[in-house]
Amino acid sequence: METITTEVSWSYIHSARKTLPKAKLFHDRLLGVLYLKKTIDRVHRREVKKRAVLKNTRLAILINEENRTEKQRGYFKKGVIKPLRSHQGLEVERRV
Repeated sequence: METITTEVSWSYIHSARKTLPKAKLFHDRLLGVLYLKKTIDRVHRREVKKRAVLKNTRLAILINEENRTEKQRGYFKKGVIKPLRSHQGLEVERRV
């Protein structure tokens, strides 16, 4: 067996490497996206508690730029949400 598709869980990865050490591991893309979405949601909820101005901005962060409504584009134009050009994703400006 040359390749294995696993979940992101450490136990699956460990078992796969132990059983088939030469096989290449690939992670399930859907689960990776779900974990990322949950993390973004958790961080956003925490930030909204600190800064009320961020209320109702979660969808604007997750949606592709071309699919945003005018109101959602306004969050970026006003500087409430500021996009970064790096792996860090989106930086939320500290405005209250």
